[in-house]
Amino acid sequence: MIYLCHTGASPKRIGQKLSAASEGKSPTQWLFLGRDYLLFRDWVKALGHDWECLRYARQLQELATVWRKPYLDWLTELGRRNNNLIWWSSAIAERNTNIDSLYHSICYLRIGLDYLSKENPPLLVVVESRAVLLALANHPELRGRVRVIHSYWSILKEAVKWPASWVFYFLDASRALLDAWITRRGRVSVPPPAGKPRVLVHSCMDESYFGDDGMAHDRFFGSLAMELRCRGYDVITMPWLFNIKRSRCKAFAWFRSHPGQYLIPEDYYSICDYIWAAGIVMRQMFLLPGQRSFQDMAITLLVREDCMQQSCRIGAAHFVLYFRLIKKLAGQDMKLDYFIDTHENMTAEKPQIMAFRRFMPKVTTVGFQHYSESQAMMLCLFTTPEEAAFAPHPDVIVCNSPHMEARMAQMGFPPQKLRAGPSLRYQYMLCELATVFTEPNKVLVILTLGLDIITQIMDMLHQAFPKPEGIEFWVKPHPMLRMDLKELQKITGPLPGHFSLAEGNMNLWLPRAACAVVSASTTSFEAALAGVPVVVASREIDFDLNPLAWHSEFASPVCSPQELREQVLACLNMSGEERERLQTWARNMRKRAISPITDENVETFVQPRA
Repeated sequence: MIYLCHTGASPKRIGQKLSAASEGKSPTQWLFLGRDYLLFRDWVKALGHDWECLRYARQLQELATVWRKPYLDWLTELGRRNNNLIWWSSAIAERNTNIDSLYHSICYLRIGLDYLSKENPPLLVVVESRAVLLALANHPELRGRVRVIHSYWSILKEAVKWPASWVFYFLDASRALLDAWITRRGRVSVPPPAGKPRVLVHSCMDESYFGDDGMAHDRFFGSLAMELRCRGYDVITMPWLFNIKRSRCKAFAWFRSHPGQYLIPEDYYSICDYIWAAGIVMRQMFLLPGQRSFQDMAITLLVREDCMQQSCRIGAAHFVLYFRLIKKLAGQDMKLDYFIDTHENMTAEKPQIMAFRRFMPKVTTVGFQHYSESQAMMLCLFTTPEEAAFAPHPDVIVCNSPHMEARMAQMGFPPQKLRAGPSLRYQYMLCELATVFTEPNKVLVILTLGLDIITQIMDMLHQAFPKPEGIEFWVKPHPMLRMDLKELQKITGPLPGHFSLAEGNMNLWLPRAACAVVSASTTSFEAALAGVPVVVASREIDFDLNPLAWHSEFASPVCSPQELREQVLACLNMSGEERERLQTWARNMRKRAISPITDENVETFVQPRA
């Protein structure tokens, strides 16, 4: 008998209950299907040494790579049949593999079927997705061979999640409208006509945006607003607040202290707009009815689960509101010539593009592709030529560099839409890293946003280097987390003496490091451009979002603490000749991947569409 168990169950209780069923075999094999590393770690610890967890990291990466094109083709056909705001603001259409996705569930289902069809299958399979669990239980070849262990507490939590999410959404909407009203105080919210070309920039802002000097510090667009103003354009910024420490009311007050420079969406919304946006997202529950299959697998249960989960994505409703905002701006005859947004091909961009096409068709929509390199398993960054013909992509896509212009064409975007622009986020790499002053035996550990990824990479490092050995590790948190040492240790536990927190910008640390350790981040390519030897840590149970996968010069991600140790030591012991080869590659690649700010490439943002 094979036991299928949801992750919401108690691992200790399950381990004790199944010990008798193991028939004295030690260790007993088990399998975890899901991307939550924190849950996975809890199960590994609770089951203990008597249970052997089956590892499938490389199998998952290979499967996800092989199925990427068929999956994109499948979504293209679905988009053709459901070409509306409900579809394009959905999680299925977004295909963001940096978070839970339908593609994850499909791949876990395939891996589960492969392991359970073996002659000696694992005794226990722990599954994060209830739909994947039931799809395995109902598979014709497994009927009668499996027993399902439900977690009724997790079922209750899932049932409560939907109404709780929308209650929170409407409470927050009421507070947002109140904050806008308090700070507005009767001022005119529509910027007056400027008599010159006007650009509206949609910008994601964390706390670092609000400079102590009263100036804006834009993480994604850098000095673009200033550059355009210097060239005679009227630039207005539309803020998207993310992970700020000050209150929203104080943020609105900061924007209003810079008259004519900011457009606050909440000035235009009413509670009816919030209800309308909620309705669009709620209706995603009913997307894709009927039976569904992919690669000869029945995935109907997986699709229905994803539709249910996406119907309470209150974050998506925030972006759906932009559709109503632009309709209102058009009704008030607001003059706009260009709309600039980041381009990651996500839900955060689609509603406003659809609205501009419908209500303000003369406005040129511009997406800025701000990465220095793409991630091969980040599916939202891809399209197909067929989908690009009807999808709500911007009229123009300004790329970070000529290198990314070529990469975007490779990833399915029409070459006639692509333009090579400036590397707004990476200007420091043009001069400060020309000479690298490496400090021996210093390793820079670059953390990303996800807490589970942070935990995994720190677990691997602690196991690989439990003692000092003369090597010092500088741990650099993601700047948008604004994490201090105490907050980091809440996640990772106490840091050993040979680990310390690296504060400040990347350009302060990269030139000093003899090696960089990265997981699931474009900063691995940034470190490689600096000529620093890079070790990429594989995801134990998730897709590797590794930008160096495009470059055969670099080793594959490491999957275990032992492999991590071997590669770090190899990097630290590189010969002068090996380091010079890396430096030569970095110098040549920087010429293509990092572009200075010039009159010519700034103008790519404000040239009429082709």
